[in-house]
Amino acid sequence: MASTRNPYSNKEKLCNEASNEWKILKNKQPQISLPMNSPSNSSNISEEISEEISYNAAIQKRIIELIQNTNKELDETKKMMVITTNAELKAQFATQINNIQTEINNKKNQLNKLK
Repeated sequence: MASTRNPYSNKEKLCNEASNEWKILKNKQPQISLPMNSPSNSSNISEEISEEISYNAAIQKRIIELIQNTNKELDETKKMMVITTNAELKAQFATQINNIQTEINNKKNQLNKLK
């Protein structure tokens, strides 16, 4: 004859066992502990980092301003080249444009090195 007993009658017991097993596994995972720094060391390090960051930020800001100004100069030189009909002036403007573009690329490289 077939059993009419509920196979899930020990559900609470099963849940408790699973919970206990999970706690055991959770506690077996390696714990990472970081070395404790003394307050004086950590404050000196953070001051050095903040000074370096503020110095880099000031330089980056200055380079970005220079790039923006140089881009304006480039646009003006391109407009003057388009307007002029004199071949000598066009050649001078073309040389200036190449020099300005080189300067912009150098500033961008300098900025990337600071990041």
